[in-house]
Amino acid sequence: MIAAVRISPRDPLIARDGRPFSPGGSNRVRCLDWPYPSTMAGAMRTLLGNRSAPARNGRFDEALISRLKRVEVGGPFFSYQGQLFWQAPRDLLPVGDDDGIRARPLRPQPCASGAGCNLPHAELWPIGVNTGAKPTLAPAFWSSERLADWLAEDSAAGLALPSLDGASVGQKAAQEGYLSHLPKETRVHVGIDHYSGTAQEGLLYQTEGLVFGEDAALMLRVEVSDVELAAQLAGLRCLATLGGERRLAEFMAVDGIDWSMPRSVSQALAGARAVRMLLATPALFDQGWLPGWVEPSSMRGTPPGMPGLWLRLRGATLERWRPISGWDLHARGPKAGRRLAPAGSVYFFEVEQGDPAALAELWLKSISDNPQDCCDGFGLVMWGRWDPRQMGGGRSGE
Repeated sequence: MIAAVRISPRDPLIARDGRPFSPGGSNRVRCLDWPYPSTMAGAMRTLLGNRSAPARNGRFDEALISRLKRVEVGGPFFSYQGQLFWQAPRDLLPVGDDDGIRARPLRPQPCASGAGCNLPHAELWPIGVNTGAKPTLAPAFWSSERLADWLAEDSAAGLALPSLDGASVGQKAAQEGYLSHLPKETRVHVGIDHYSGTAQEGLLYQTEGLVFGEDAALMLRVEVSDVELAAQLAGLRCLATLGGERRLAEFMAVDGIDWSMPRSVSQALAGARAVRMLLATPALFDQGWLPGWVEPSSMRGTPPGMPGLWLRLRGATLERWRPISGWDLHARGPKAGRRLAPAGSVYFFEVEQGDPAALAELWLKSISDNPQDCCDGFGLVMWGRWDPRQMGGGRSGE
């Protein structure tokens, strides 16, 4: 069973960035620009467990915990007025000119004769852009339609972007297909003595949270094979806690969400010579930034479940890695700190064998190395095409 679950926070959502927060240390809780998948997976599984726990005397026994961990939670994705938005791809440079703002494509290109670079492998090409204009700000979220246009086409002219004008989430921006980061709200709190009911000296602190408003929400794709847990999703609509400070949010199952690859993208991939892999959610790889299915000595590999498709990595556009840790409620201890490849990162491959049209089966599927990370929603990918010849690339003799 695959269900879509919309989560509407009633208060600013606290998704901590992992920096220390404790008495005698920092007195400020800092919030991420967007929650990590593990936050949403933990909340969704806890909700399903609580709804099935009464039949088990309210106990989360080892058997139930094992079943809950197998629930696949994809997301979180941004929903505004019922429309899905995705974190912006990083294979572009937003520049301003007389015609407004345009997204100029960033693409791998081989070094000129006699030139070189310090990339970790000789098969990798440095990233270039066909413009000398000054970069500007770009929207943080793209609608499904806008993102499909970007992934299906690969024009040197790029794509027109709207001016942000300091605005974030709003009707006009949504109609254009782009949204900025959610605003954050800072609140001041004080510790209360449980016996006297008065403020505790020295326990003044701040929390920072994401403000969603009436029309904005988080969207999850939940895949459950367990019959008992799947029954808890049918007609789901309830309040539950989410994020830091255990603030309330409404969880509701919704219909009408299409999780498949857009037709324009699947048509563009058929017979393509080169493909792009976009991280729709942050990914966890054992090799840091490099997916485990790419052999590091040759930069070649086959995507998961695609034995007949051989790809060669030519380049990648990534921001700095993001740290993630947290608290393991099952093990009752801290989780090990790890490094995330950020959402929006793009990997460029040349197709050596097979038809990339088969990648429709890997649309919004996880390619993280660890099976549990895949179930938690890390490393969900989208695919598109690109043209190596646009930047002067391509194999010799072509």
